[in-house]
Amino acid sequence: MLEKFGYVIPDPQMRVRGDEGFNPNGETPRPFYRKVMESNDTSELSEKLDHILAKDEFSDKTFLLSAENLVNQLRKPPGYNIHKVLKEYFSEVKVLYYIKPFDEFLLSAWQQWGYKKGKSFEGFVDEAVKVNNPSFRIAADFFSKTYGKENLSISVVKKDFLRNGSLLEDFFYKLGVPSDSLSLMSSESNVSLSPALCDLLSYCPSLFKDIHDESVKKLLSSYLGRDSLIFERMPGFVSKEVSDKISQSFGNDAKLLCNNYMRNAGPNDLLSSSSITSEEGYDEVKMLKRQMAVQTELLISLMKEGRSQ
Repeated sequence: MLEKFGYVIPDPQMRVRGDEGFNPNGETPRPFYRKVMESNDTSELSEKLDHILAKDEFSDKTFLLSAENLVNQLRKPPGYNIHKVLKEYFSEVKVLYYIKPFDEFLLSAWQQWGYKKGKSFEGFVDEAVKVNNPSFRIAADFFSKTYGKENLSISVVKKDFLRNGSLLEDFFYKLGVPSDSLSLMSSESNVSLSPALCDLLSYCPSLFKDIHDESVKKLLSSYLGRDSLIFERMPGFVSKEVSDKISQSFGNDAKLLCNNYMRNAGPNDLLSSSSITSEEGYDEVKMLKRQMAVQTELLISLMKEGRSQ
């Protein structure tokens, strides 16, 4: 649909419509950028851009090069060099940078990668604090210096800061695309496993070949639907103690981001999401009950499956 409004959207391997093998239903070019970063060689990126820009039909189009790993390794050659190439090839660049509140980012990152390394959420936060991750301020400063502060827009992913409370509508608005002409769907495509289940799986890192291994999630999903306890959000999972540690560790970054790039938001808006934090968090007894409930649900589901066959 975005193509109708003059946008060219590369597929996962940086191919565009008309190229052999083009996948219009694939994800963003994240896998391609990852390959470039791992090889630390931007020659293939330059070749792809030469090929695309040589097409006459794209001469007045806008390229949407969205991918979450374009914020990775910005202080090192693998990440920096990608943006160096992009700046050379495009005369006008606008960066739309969406960030989650720090605590929500860390919880999401743990649910996606951290537990697979055998880390508890608290241990994952301690590790993140040591390496200053998320590095939102580093990315913001880099984009501002590389593409110009006037070409950088940073938004926090909270309903009060998004157009009509919708991330998609906010994004289309900033692209200059009328949202009423698009079919905006609110369904979630990448739902995380329950924190209770992630905590349990953190004791079994051998189940995962690497942090990107989604086989366990896919296996469980094949037996249990989206309404299952394995996808329970568990509001209040983050204890106030952990939330305070996050606020103390990333407070200065939050202030600098707000002062320099986000005048409509305050540091507290960036540091915490009230829906995931509670005074007590989940103590050991409550956590065990949730984990037992997940196991019971899966066991009964398997029993029903076996009986029906």
